[in-house]
Amino acid sequence: MDKINLSFLGTSLGYSISLFFIPLTILKATNSALLVSITYALDVIPYILFTPIIGWIGDKFNKKIVIIIGEAICLISSIILFFTPLTKEYAYLIISIGFIISTSSSLHHSIFQSIIPSLYATDTLPKANANIATISSITGIISPIIISSAFSFSYLNENGIILIMIFCYILSITSFLYIKYYHKKPEENENLFKGLITSWRFLNNNNELKNYSYLFFFSNFGLKMVFVSLIWIYSNVFQMENNQIAFNFIIIGVFSILGAKIAGLYIVPKFVARNVIITSLFLISMITLLLSLFKNSIYLTLLWGVVSLLSMIIVVSYFTFRQKNTPPELLGRIVSITRLISYLAIPPSAIISGYVVQHYNNEKIIYIISGSIMLLSCVFFYHRLKVKT
Repeated sequence: MDKINLSFLGTSLGYSISLFFIPLTILKATNSALLVSITYALDVIPYILFTPIIGWIGDKFNKKIVIIIGEAICLISSIILFFTPLTKEYAYLIISIGFIISTSSSLHHSIFQSIIPSLYATDTLPKANANIATISSITGIISPIIISSAFSFSYLNENGIILIMIFCYILSITSFLYIKYYHKKPEENENLFKGLITSWRFLNNNNELKNYSYLFFFSNFGLKMVFVSLIWIYSNVFQMENNQIAFNFIIIGVFSILGAKIAGLYIVPKFVARNVIITSLFLISMITLLLSLFKNSIYLTLLWGVVSLLSMIIVVSYFTFRQKNTPPELLGRIVSITRLISYLAIPPSAIISGYVVQHYNNEKIIYIISGSIMLLSCVFFYHRLKVKT
């Protein structure tokens, strides 16, 4: 594993563990569903509020130094968490630490995508993006296993989990220190406002990239509607225990890993991005609608596994297209703006999904709304992308 992948493994695993561990700690300490909801909300907020600013920072300053600073903040925050009593009296401090880690992670993940083209040859970008997507899927599997096993079998206490987080960020920093990257200063010394206007103008004039950005708002909306309710569906509809739910998420994660690998090796290098993205999203929307016909946990896991596989193909294809079709001096801001558009779909989709679950107690409504939104957006943007851009 090369240094860039090793660094990404460290930061992704550290962040994924904090994403599960801190809300569970708050729940255990306070037994407050409201505080847990606030903790989750504060995890998403940095990606919405700070993403455009982070993109400008990444384009203006040395990306390597900015990433290392962000990782150092995560490391220091994890160390502070280690020495913080995980009790009700310190709940707000724990939530604040989680917010700081999320903010620093949003800094890292936005700039990270824009530094990759500087580290890899153009023809190896699909494979590089596939490796990153694979690592992201693997850490998504490992982190809940670590935490659920620790809480279920008591072989690892809370401080032990925090020590793993600390080690992850140390691994990320030390690996990134040895990456050879040479910062090219921007020709124009643009301020934040002018820099964002320049990048937005570029995105608005690049019709294909712009259409993908808007398409992913709707696709993300549909996917998150189902994803945020999966635990409820497994727990309440299929009456599964926590270890059974974790096992099903592991299976879905394995499909994600396969999707990333297939995309990098066989799909993205050989096919046009718009064909890959539209075809994959069409299949995802049909599979999601198909879920409304079944009430079987095995079908749900396998079909949503295929959805995750196709989603990874879309991710690798889109990331590669964006990197190849954006000037290096704008890439940080373009990554940030397009990521922001996608993340804006998460709060409303989660709220609608939760409302449907609470008031109708019927998961099939979620499948139908989700699949319909993705199918309609797929058809609409298929016709927009048919126009030569």
